[in-house]
Amino acid sequence: MKPVLIGAVAGVVGTLMMDVLNAVGARTGIITRIDHRMIGRVSCGWVRGRFLYAHPGDVQNVANELIYGYAAHYLIGILLASAYVVGWHLLIGGPTSLVWAVAYGVATTVAAYFFLLPSIGLGVCGRRSPHGIKLPLSSLINHLFYGLGIAAGIARTGLTHPSACEQSGATSLPQQAFEPWRDKPGASSTRVAGRVRLRLGLIVLRVGFREVFPDQSRLRSG
Repeated sequence: MKPVLIGAVAGVVGTLMMDVLNAVGARTGIITRIDHRMIGRVSCGWVRGRFLYAHPGDVQNVANELIYGYAAHYLIGILLASAYVVGWHLLIGGPTSLVWAVAYGVATTVAAYFFLLPSIGLGVCGRRSPHGIKLPLSSLINHLFYGLGIAAGIARTGLTHPSACEQSGATSLPQQAFEPWRDKPGASSTRVAGRVRLRLGLIVLRVGFREVFPDQSRLRSG
């Protein structure tokens, strides 16, 4: 698979994992729920050329804002994940690091802290939020979920395996560079553990599906 396509897959998985785990966490009261309607309103404002508001209440309601919110949310997730995968391919090469994928996901919190939250009048890091410290902590946790999802998506595509990188042209390193990796003791057990973690992640996604898409869940169960 090409890096751009892998990035798109990782972006969808990462954003979906963020939504599902956020819904589960919000039910426990540990974190705040992602407001996709607000994302829809803000993104429509971006299209009209407005990027700053004095207060969240100043962001006008729009028709189909929930649809726009999910569309913008997943598009941003895809673009950010694609930037990571393509950037790794161009600047580093070789198997894509899952550890750095998680770290990258966490690092994308800066976009919320220094752009999104200030743009709707909540200040840098959401310091003016009525939720207090809970909002910036929720944002950080949500982006951790996103990073874990990116890693799961990349692992699912196989880009972490040298042969997959070679077939997609994702690296110009010589064949010998991967020999120590192939001969590394415990490599097979590591792959098995990765598959187990991926399956556990899928189970969590299924459990949280009804929280994110309750209407669709009722339709499927009926």
